[in-house]
Amino acid sequence: MTTLALFIAIAAGVVVPSALLASAASNTIEARRVLRLRRARWEARRGAG
Repeated sequence: MTTLALFIAIAAGVVVPSALLASAASNTIEARRVLRLRRARWEARRGAG
């Protein structure tokens, strides 16, 4: 394995997991926001009904 290949492998090993973590975190935040909106809407409808 050349030094360049080793460097690329290390860079990929660092970049890919951090990108996956960032996307997972944003998905989680988005899901929480949607759930909160749905719950608020449902409670408003229940209170009105």
